[in-house]
Amino acid sequence: MIKFPKVLYHHFEHRILSGTAFGYGNFIFCISLTNLNSTMEKFRKIKLFPQQGIHNSGKLVEEIFEYLNGERKIFSLIPYCLWGTAFFRRVWCETRAIPYGNIISYSRLAHRIGKVSAVRAVGKALSANPIPLVIPCHRVIGKDGDLVGFGAGIQIKQKLLELENIFPPPLELLQNNK
Repeated sequence: MIKFPKVLYHHFEHRILSGTAFGYGNFIFCISLTNLNSTMEKFRKIKLFPQQGIHNSGKLVEEIFEYLNGERKIFSLIPYCLWGTAFFRRVWCETRAIPYGNIISYSRLAHRIGKVSAVRAVGKALSANPIPLVIPCHRVIGKDGDLVGFGAGIQIKQKLLELENIFPPPLELLQNNK
């Protein structure tokens, strides 16, 4: 029988969004921006039973609040553990490099990773992003400026882009993303 590490979680509520950070040991492995009960049910199905507690997620939640309050532009290098294919991890790494206040299109992101025809696969990788906000998938938009795809919903994506003063997307950013 496999012995899983003790998983702890830290739930947070902010006027812009609410969510839960999950971790074990010193590692963060998930930020859920969806309903806590549905997230916990997913964990139970794989025999993980998170317990409320503080670990590095406490520091992360503090940084999330600073970001949502407009006081932070970069998340510190809190250790995190990502599971995914090599392609997914490549997309996430490139997405992590998108600076605060900037946007990129799915097609431009596919081009950056050298997979020009993999636009839909890039979207799939971003939909599986385990740590949104830290890996800022909300900064990836349709090539014509459309807000598409975000696990917490398009309204939250718009609020995050407004927070970073990039919604609606400036014309020059759209022209550079095609």
